[in-house]
Amino acid sequence: MIRVVILLFTCLLSNALDAQSIVYHINPQSGNDQNDGSASAPFASLEMAVMQANLLTGQGSITLKLSPGLHILKDKLVINPIRQLSDSVRCTIQAEIMPSDTQWTMEKVPVIQSISSNNSSTQFRHATGILVAENHVTLGNC
Repeated sequence: MIRVVILLFTCLLSNALDAQSIVYHINPQSGNDQNDGSASAPFASLEMAVMQANLLTGQGSITLKLSPGLHILKDKLVINPIRQLSDSVRCTIQAEIMPSDTQWTMEKVPVIQSISSNNSSTQFRHATGILVAENHVTLGNC
């Protein structure tokens, strides 16, 4: 009986850990791409955050929070996570400070600028900043 309870608890814990949502923080001024992407140790680039997000397995939503300021894309950014996404479990790129926050001002809105060269093989050959190659991805307040 004890073995059954321990096995059941282990299975439930494993499923709970697989279903954890993850949040990565990006701050080009104070971040470092060698960091873990936490609020206290943000990535410097959106490229690194997307690369890490694309490698995630298991279940749970993925949120990339952009600090205020300019986020420069030096190459095409392909969002295509391995993790299973759905209508209720999404990959979201959003501002760290949202318009509903009391400290929000227009100056706190992150700006994404692509300086990538002509790297598009699609019908829009002039430039591509972000290629969303997966359903259930949301870009908001950037």
